[in-house]
Amino acid sequence: MASTHTSSVPPPESTTICVCSAWLYVGIHCVLYALWFGYRTDHFTHQTGTAPALSLTMLCATYGMALVAAVGAPTVWTGGLLLRWHPTPWMRRVLTTVLVLLHAALFLAVFIDTRVYDLLGVHLDSPWIRESLNNEHVAREMQLGSATWQAVSVLASVVILSETILLWVCHRSLRTLQKRSPTTSVRLKHAAMVLATIAFVATAWLRVLPPQGAEGVRDGLLGYESILGPHTFEAQWKQVQYPLKGSVSPTLSVRRPVVFVLVESFRADHLNKDLTPNLWQLTQDASCWQSPRHYSTAHTTELGTFAMLYGLYPYHYKPFSSEQIAPQPLTVLRDSGYTLAGASASQLRGWNQADFMVDPLDHYVEFLQKPAYTGDAKTIDWAKQFVTQHDKSKPYFLFLFLNAPHHNYHYPPEFERFTPAMDADYDHFLGDDKLEKHREAIHNRYRNSLLYVDDRIGDLLQFLDAQPGLKPIVAITGDHGEEFWDHGLLGHGASHFNNERIQVPLVLCTPDATVHPDHQLSSHVDLWPTVFDVLDGPQPSVSPPSTYSDGASLLMPPLDPMVFVGGTTFPYANPLACLIDNDNKIWLRLCGGDAFCVRPTKVTNANDEVILAPTELVNARIQRLETNLQRFVTLTP
Repeated sequence: MASTHTSSVPPPESTTICVCSAWLYVGIHCVLYALWFGYRTDHFTHQTGTAPALSLTMLCATYGMALVAAVGAPTVWTGGLLLRWHPTPWMRRVLTTVLVLLHAALFLAVFIDTRVYDLLGVHLDSPWIRESLNNEHVAREMQLGSATWQAVSVLASVVILSETILLWVCHRSLRTLQKRSPTTSVRLKHAAMVLATIAFVATAWLRVLPPQGAEGVRDGLLGYESILGPHTFEAQWKQVQYPLKGSVSPTLSVRRPVVFVLVESFRADHLNKDLTPNLWQLTQDASCWQSPRHYSTAHTTELGTFAMLYGLYPYHYKPFSSEQIAPQPLTVLRDSGYTLAGASASQLRGWNQADFMVDPLDHYVEFLQKPAYTGDAKTIDWAKQFVTQHDKSKPYFLFLFLNAPHHNYHYPPEFERFTPAMDADYDHFLGDDKLEKHREAIHNRYRNSLLYVDDRIGDLLQFLDAQPGLKPIVAITGDHGEEFWDHGLLGHGASHFNNERIQVPLVLCTPDATVHPDHQLSSHVDLWPTVFDVLDGPQPSVSPPSTYSDGASLLMPPLDPMVFVGGTTFPYANPLACLIDNDNKIWLRLCGGDAFCVRPTKVTNANDEVILAPTELVNARIQRLETNLQRFVTLTP
C-alpha cells in the first residue's frame, strides 16, 4: 500500500517565492522612504536657511533608501541562507516575523523622530533625549502621560498590522505572477537588490563628496550624524584641578544670608508687570538690579543649575559629575560658618548625574508630588520653616528650585487668568498635527504658570523682608528659557541658541552694594564673584574669581564681557556652542581632528539676526574660549 505521508518540507519554489517576496517588500520600503525623505528636504532647507537643490534632495532620498536597506537587506539575506539550510514552514514564519517587526520598529522610530524633531528640534539619538531616557524618572520629568503611551501603543499596533498585510500582499502577488512568468519573482528580487546597492553607493558617494548646504540638511536626518557624520573632536579629560592653586577659603567679613531662586523655563521677556508683578516690583527696589541681558549658559536644567551653584560654564559638568567635585563657593561659605540648605520641586537627585551638585548641602529635600504645582508651594513653605528654625547664630545659604513652568506648565485653577488655555494633559511630544495652531493656548498655560510662581516668590520675599538681622543677598533667575514656535519649534531641548531658549531674567538684590552701571551683559557664572564681593567688603579676602569661577563680579567695571552657552555635554557628546558679547552671538560647531577646535557656523546680533562680523573679532573670541576651556580641566591631546 502506498504511503500517504506528506512531507512538511516546502518545495523549492516556495522557498524562492518566500525570499523573493521578502526582497520585494524591502524594495517597496526603499521607494517609500526615498519619497518621504526626499519630500522632507524642503523642510530641512527652510529650517536651516539653506538654498534648495536637487543634490540635497538626492542626499536625503538615498539616505532614506539606505536606512531601509540596512535594516531589511541583511535580514532577508540571512533568512534566505537559513531557509536553504532548513526550508521549513517554521523558518519561514520566523523570517516573516523578524522582517515585519524590524520594519515596524524602523517606521515607528522615523515617525516619532519626525514628530519630535519638527516640534522640539531634537532627534531620538540626541544627547538630551539619550540622557533623559536613561533616567528612571523620565516619565515624570518629561511629562509623559497616559495620552502619550496610548498613542504609541495604538500606533505600534496599526503599524505592525499594516506591515504584516504588506508582506502578505507581496507574497500573494508573487505567487500569482510566478504562475504567469516563472522568472518574474527572481527579476523583482534582483531589482530590489540593485536598488539597495544603489542606495548604499549613492549615500557613501554623497558622504565623501557632500553637496553645498549638506551640513544643515544632514542635521535633520535621523541617525546620519551618529552613523555617517564627519568625525569631530571627541573630548576626553585627563586631569581636573579645581579650585586652582592659590585659592583659599577665608573667613568672610560680612556674614549675610544668601538666597538663590531658580525658576524652570523662565524666559527673559516674560518678567513684566502683568505676568510677574512681584518680581517686577522687586526690580523697582533701589537695592536690586535687573540685568539688561542675562544668559543661563545652557538650555537644560542640570547645566543651568550647575552654572548657578558652581559659577562655571557647562563644559565642566561632565568631568565634575564623573569625579564628584564639590562647588568651591559652597565650600567657602561652609568654612565661614554658613548652613547650606536647598529644596526643589523638580528632581535633581538621580537626574543625569546631578546628585553631586546638591550633595554638599547640609539640608536638601525634593517635593515631587502631583499635581506638579504643589511642589512649588511645599518648597516655599519648607524654606520659610528652615529660616525660622535654623540656628540664628549662623548665616545661611538657601537654594530653591521652582518647577511649575515646566511643560505642561502647571498651576492651580484660580491662576488661569490667560485664556484660552490648553488642557493640562495635552501631549507635549506627540501632539497632533494641529498642535502649533494651539500655540496661544499652550503659551497661555505657560503664562499662567508664571503667575503662580511669581505669587509663591512674592510670599517668600515678604517673609524674608520681615526677618530680623541682615537682609539677604537674593538672586532670582531661570535655568533656561522656552520657545513657543518663535523660530519654528516648541520647548528648549534642541541645541539652538536663540534668545527665547537661553536668555533668562536676573534680579539681583545686593544690600549695601551696587552693581556697576556699565554692565549690559551677564550670566549665571557672574553670581558667585558678585556675592563674594558683597560679603567681603572693601578689602577682599577671597581668592580672585579666576581661581574658582568663569565669571566676574558685577560690582566691578566690565572688561570685555563674553558669555559662553553650550549644547548638552559640549564638547564631549555635543558639537554645538555659542559665544555672546555685547554686540554679537557667534554660533560654533566642533571641527574634525584629534585636538579641540571650533569653527563659526554663523554670527548674529543680539536679536538673532544674521550679520557679518570681522574675522579678527571672531577668531579672538574663539581663541579666548579655547584658553578658558582648559583652565580647570585638562583635555587629552
